[in-house]
Amino acid sequence: IFRGAGANVSLNGSTMTGALSLGGGGGALSFTNGSIYNGDITAAGGAISMLVNNSTMNNSGDGTLNLTSMSVANAGKIGFVIDNARVTGGQPIFNVTGAATIAADTTFTPIFQEFTNRNFTLRVLNAGTLNLGGPVAPMLNAQSPYLFEVGLTQPAGTNALDLSFRVKGVNELGFNTRQA
Repeated sequence: IFRGAGANVSLNGSTMTGALSLGGGGGALSFTNGSIYNGDITAAGGAISMLVNNSTMNNSGDGTLNLTSMSVANAGKIGFVIDNARVTGGQPIFNVTGAATIAADTTFTPIFQEFTNRNFTLRVLNAGTLNLGGPVAPMLNAQSPYLFEVGLTQPAGTNALDLSFRVKGVNELGFNTRQA
């Protein structure tokens, strides 16, 4: 737990599992040099920047992480939880008021904690400015069951990334009338 101004967390070639509560002050999250972070990240406000460089950051928090800037580079990996509460909540997972710079070799990994039988679109990232180093679709690492089709897109005219989730139909699954 970090409170007040200057809540800086820096992992450099390290592994950390546990919750990070940054309180209401400003600060920075930095995951570099092969670091791995797994846990809930929460912040009550303040100016927080995030860097994921050649590292993995799996945020299992269920709220929106508000950031002033976000940079993902050198095969950085971003994991985030998908559950029914997040799907029905309609809030972005990452809300960046400034620039979000995402390298072409970035990997976004949805961590499905619950599955649904309905289609949905979820805003993964909303940014003031979105700088993409390459096409978005290959940035998705969605190891979902065969029953589902999952995609990552940038809606036209937005500085955002959306995760789409669709339940495949009977014909797509190759079922006959008895199997359906």
